[in-house]
Amino acid sequence: MKPCLAKILALLCLIFIAEISGEFKLQDPPPRTPYRSDNPKGPILAPVPRNMTFAKDDFEFQECNIKYHHDPMLLEIIEIYNDVTYGKGHKERCSGTRRESLKVTINFAKLSSEYLPPKFNPEYEHYTLTADSHGNVNISAEYYPGVVRALDTLSQLIIQKTDENTEMFEMKYLPINITDYPEYGYRGVMIDTARDYFFPDTLKMAIDGMMLGRNNAFHWHFSEDDSIPMSSTSFPDLVNYTAFSKNEIYTVQDVKDIVRYAKIRGVKVIPEFEGPSHLHILGFYPEFEGLVGCFRNYTSTSGRHGGPPYAPVN
Repeated sequence: MKPCLAKILALLCLIFIAEISGEFKLQDPPPRTPYRSDNPKGPILAPVPRNMTFAKDDFEFQECNIKYHHDPMLLEIIEIYNDVTYGKGHKERCSGTRRESLKVTINFAKLSSEYLPPKFNPEYEHYTLTADSHGNVNISAEYYPGVVRALDTLSQLIIQKTDENTEMFEMKYLPINITDYPEYGYRGVMIDTARDYFFPDTLKMAIDGMMLGRNNAFHWHFSEDDSIPMSSTSFPDLVNYTAFSKNEIYTVQDVKDIVRYAKIRGVKVIPEFEGPSHLHILGFYPEFEGLVGCFRNYTSTSGRHGGPPYAPVN
């Protein structure tokens, strides 16, 4: 393997581990200077928008003096990004009457009543964001994912001032005009919870990382020779035979919660049930034992069920 390619693969592995690690969490409070530069010549945004123009004005405001005008469907994602921008507990700190220093108007065309359209297409994440020198921010998007990406960009444009007045926030390089959409419609992360179990809260932290990294798909690989930790309404006893332990199971409600958690954050869950091979674990279930050839010759006693090196299905 070429040294350059090896370094790239190592970097990708580190990013993936960071996203699924139990240590991953949104920094609270957010860093005052998320992007350092000795002499920035404009907004530093990641990823770089496709089109952006800006000037040199600044606008200062207090955390609680921000007002949103939006469709009710957007309330949860707005609260999520308020916590990303200002630190957790923003809603509680700012529960009283607010002045409209910074006014954010979201023009949501709502061409689809669904949070996530059925296909992966860059146009579903298209948005425009404009902000003038007087604290008027306008966001326009036709689909929900576009609103999520716009709020992510806005969270990067707002920074806490670095002087002694820590309650003040600011936007620089105003007025600013941004138009953006991704290059690729599908940008996914695959997590294998069949070979190694991850608790639901850990998966939710990984989804937070996907949101901030603008991934839009969580490929959930949940069946293998090793285990099938998913509960089934059709075969309610199955998981008792196919999970690593009774503490390493995803209930039906767990799955519903994770799917909704991801959906609100602009991430679609793609479940994968592998077959016809890699189903050795089904041999532990009495009703399915006859479906799995050569099962008893390859039963592991280690507690982690390893299957044979070839497809075990008859």
